[in-house]
Amino acid sequence: MLRRRIYQQLMRSKIFFSSGSRPTDWWPDKPEIAVNAPEVHFSVMLPSGNSTIELVGREGQTIEDILRDQGLIEAACDGNCQCSTCHVFVPSVDDRQRLPPVEEFELDMLELASEYEHDPDASRLSCQLTLSPKLNGLRIRLPSKWTNYMDHIPY
Repeated sequence: MLRRRIYQQLMRSKIFFSSGSRPTDWWPDKPEIAVNAPEVHFSVMLPSGNSTIELVGREGQTIEDILRDQGLIEAACDGNCQCSTCHVFVPSVDDRQRLPPVEEFELDMLELASEYEHDPDASRLSCQLTLSPKLNGLRIRLPSKWTNYMDHIPY
């Protein structure tokens, strides 16, 4: 976690690496998803609450990957837990119990989310939710607005 924070500060202070990308040993790249990985079905309630979309991902993908690919969220930091544009709500207590616990770094980013204060217990970053068979049938709700603080970093 400390490496991510240092990297964030470096990026914010306009110090870039000669390769133009992050050092590869700071946090692992996203794993490749096998084409025969088990499917995981979940549903997304749109902010209005009137429509629900059924989505299918593969084990090992993050919910953020699927939502971004469907054009439902922005995911400004590309799933590196450095923004809150992939913020979602997990309204059901039963569904929340199937999720991994919130880590400190995720909580730091969640506190920046536009609607976090509406339901902090149900708030999660979808980039931190990796699909697995135990999440089959998960129900999430999208917030009505997002704030992209990445747009305000002076480069």
